[in-house]
Amino acid sequence: METKFTVHLIEITSAGPGKDFPIEKESTILGRDEAADIVIEISKISRQHAIITRTPLGYTIKDPGSHNGTFINGINVGKEPMLLKDKDQIVLGGAIAFRFHDPSMTSSGVNIGKLFGVWIDENNRAVWVDAIMIDPPLTAAQYHLLFLLYQHVNQIVTRNQIIHEVWPGIDASGVSEDAVRSLVKRVRERLLEASPKEYLEVIRGQGLRLSEK
Repeated sequence: METKFTVHLIEITSAGPGKDFPIEKESTILGRDEAADIVIEISKISRQHAIITRTPLGYTIKDPGSHNGTFINGINVGKEPMLLKDKDQIVLGGAIAFRFHDPSMTSSGVNIGKLFGVWIDENNRAVWVDAIMIDPPLTAAQYHLLFLLYQHVNQIVTRNQIIHEVWPGIDASGVSEDAVRSLVKRVRERLLEASPKEYLEVIRGQGLRLSEK
């Protein structure tokens, strides 16, 4: 029989744990609106202050545009969802705080730095695209090219920069256009295996750009 874990928001008060709010829906709205899933009757709280959503990778939180902000462990949350971890502290509008509790999480869970766009774990060279890990891993040449672009996200990287990074010690004139094109094509294909969104742009006559808007 499958064990069902219930995620909770536990209010933090000066006297210790306060109210316990189970999170059981796909999407849970926190706010002052009477129609919110968790109603917080405090003037500093917006009508729809924050939204917690269940995803295949875990729970995320975003702020749809509150007046006084939403913070996770002191970090300001915007409209882009942020992944929640067990024991994260959530502060709404500087007026109320919760502890996020997910009993299904363990220390061996997946750690991903970004839910959207390209993210590289430099410790093990794992590459994630829109929270999907590229598997099998990139070859050494593919990784070096992508990491170069990752370090210069939203900037144009030239052919000479690519050759210097991927083929160190070789003069640019000694690397054919076909070799560069073939490498770029394969990296693009590997990214598209994980996500249909085009993150790798070829800027004609200038070079490549990893775009993340």
